[in-house]
Amino acid sequence: MLTFYRQKDFLITLTLVIIFVILTVGLIFWLQTEAVTLAETTTTLSTFKNGSDQAAQLSVLAKQTASSREIINTYFVTPETVANFIGEIESLATSDKINLTVNQAVASPMGLDFNLYAEGSFNNLFNFIQLLDRLPFNVKLSKISLAHDAGWSAVINLTLISFDK
Repeated sequence: MLTFYRQKDFLITLTLVIIFVILTVGLIFWLQTEAVTLAETTTTLSTFKNGSDQAAQLSVLAKQTASSREIINTYFVTPETVANFIGEIESLATSDKINLTVNQAVASPMGLDFNLYAEGSFNNLFNFIQLLDRLPFNVKLSKISLAHDAGWSAVINLTLISFDK
């Protein structure tokens, strides 16, 4: 009878050992799966953090360069500021004692084309043309026709290349 109890104890012990091994293997497998999931989550969080850091850096950079961007934007004429640009040209003409007429302003593939008619003395017209060429915008004087009848006049074709449509 003693052997029966020993066999029974052995079987119970063996069963417990097998159950323990199975549970241990299952636990190890589960832990490995969780570790992979944790690593993936950490990588995702790191990516979000890097993206957040970059967004914060871009925000700081935008704030730091705001005044410089405002200055740069003043060198471009938009549909909203065309009237100001024409006002600047008229102001130059007035200061040079030139009678100026803006005959035409038309958008073109190169920018904004102006046809100007100016009257005044030769020296004043010449100075006005030089001032137009020195405007703080990207302009191209494509045609200048001077005529002298009762006084001097000029037809000037000017293209504003720095026109931001």
